[in-house]
Amino acid sequence: LAAGAEIKAGEAAKITANALNQFKMSGTEASRVADVLAATANSASGEITDVAYALAQSGSTFASLKIDITDAAAAIGLM
Repeated sequence: LAAGAEIKAGEAAKITANALNQFKMSGTEASRVADVLAATANSASGEITDVAYALAQSGSTFASLKIDITDAAAAIGLM
């Protein structure tokens, strides 16, 4: 995530950890989460930090509605 998004490794780890926590996912899914976030940023007009901010604001709502992170990221990418 860090290399693809051109952000520092610490920031990439924080973004991934926040997403994992919001969706109550295990650390073993970190690679999948990073791929989903990177793909969303690449297909949308924003940066990974934009996707991370949007997910931070809406992730708990998506998670409480049992919406998968992939679908949540897709919705964010469409906005």
